[in-house]
Amino acid sequence: MPQEKSELILSIWLMTYNTLKNAFSQEDAMKLQNTILPEVVKDVTETAQSRNSGSEIDFTSEDVRTSIGRVLLRKCGVAY
Repeated sequence: MPQEKSELILSIWLMTYNTLKNAFSQEDAMKLQNTILPEVVKDVTETAQSRNSGSEIDFTSEDVRTSIGRVLLRKCGVAY
């Protein structure tokens, strides 16, 4: 299980970075990613588990992008 969890986080980390680097400089993307990654991982995991109604965590890059948006909106004080 720990290896699966680390692979999950690495996958979300990479998808998060790739999404952010399209909108920000590389340095800003890394800073923002480090700030929001724990919340994005939690959001993606919860969303995937509720959709799959089990312990299987299956998600897409669209799920990660949606989670990034939700986390950023919450950080800006917008309820989502």
